[in-house]
Amino acid sequence: MSFIPKVQLYSDLDVLVYTFPIVSEINIPQTSVKGTMIEGIRGIGGIFIQGSLQTFELSFTGTLFTTDYEALTTMIDSLESAVVAGTKYILKLEKSVSQKYSYNVIRIKAIDYPPSLRTQFQEYKITFQANSW
Repeated sequence: MSFIPKVQLYSDLDVLVYTFPIVSEINIPQTSVKGTMIEGIRGIGGIFIQGSLQTFELSFTGTLFTTDYEALTTMIDSLESAVVAGTKYILKLEKSVSQKYSYNVIRIKAIDYPPSLRTQFQEYKITFQANSW
């Protein structure tokens, strides 16, 4: 049986807030290091002074899927009310059954819903600022 990783959103107190359904594209795992390189004028090489993690836009697309329009609008409302802009969250992506990637995130943009008839499914794109708190 193949493993399908879950993308889950937790509060800053590590309480599960939302599990994103059918995530199809995601730009993590990603490592972003901020640092300073100092190179000598006459010498060979340089010194790298490592800083902290650099912020980056973490985004993914997915699909809300159900049987009818009313159930679909309920799912959209649930997503909108669970993932509030400007709130601190921990986003976790499973890399195995027992291990997860974890990022401190804040939603910085509106959730994007491409045009759709909304009869049984609706795609969504959500963007967070990662390593931001």
